[in-house]
Amino acid sequence: MTILDAAELYFQKALAIQQVAGAPPLILSNSLSNIANIYFRRGILLEAEQLYRKSLPLLKRQRPKSLDYTYNLESLGLVAYSRGE
Repeated sequence: MTILDAAELYFQKALAIQQVAGAPPLILSNSLSNIANIYFRRGILLEAEQLYRKSLPLLKRQRPKSLDYTYNLESLGLVAYSRGE
């Protein structure tokens, strides 16, 4: 198991627990972004984009002018750039 495999496993477990526990949107958004970062690092760009997009409205509702929100926007830009769009 690689470090990225372990990181993804931990992030996935955390997200599953958070969803069952009814975690606040900002916590869920952070976990989704962490998993998206793993996918981006692996070059799984479509899945990374989907998770960043899923995370974005959670952040926008709670903190539309936060650095976390801008980070997700930048991450979507990097995905598009990497895909050549």
